[in-house]
Amino acid sequence: MSNASHGHENDTSWEESWSHLRGRRRRLRLRASGHQTYTDLSPLMQQLDRALPLRPEVVDAMTDAIGTITAERAVAAERACLDAFFDLHLRCRDNRLLSGPSPRFPEIELVP
Repeated sequence: MSNASHGHENDTSWEESWSHLRGRRRRLRLRASGHQTYTDLSPLMQQLDRALPLRPEVVDAMTDAIGTITAERAVAAERACLDAFFDLHLRCRDNRLLSGPSPRFPEIELVP
């Protein structure tokens, strides 16, 4: 799962890693996300922004790092993808989230 602006299209290391994977795999992208969306920085920054008067340039820098997706939606989408992956591969249950667009998670994009 990549963020909105970084993935196999612009990072050759992704293609190198991809070529070594075997079996079923899927490229996913989290729309409106940044590299730091996948860290604790996203929910922490949103809490700080509500609690403290942050300077606009700090908010802009953090938005560049975490994107505009809310922490709640990002975490929900990430958890849903992990659940779908483990359900499919460990429980042999396919909830179809990894097979096509989902109305529940429109921020998850399947990348060809």
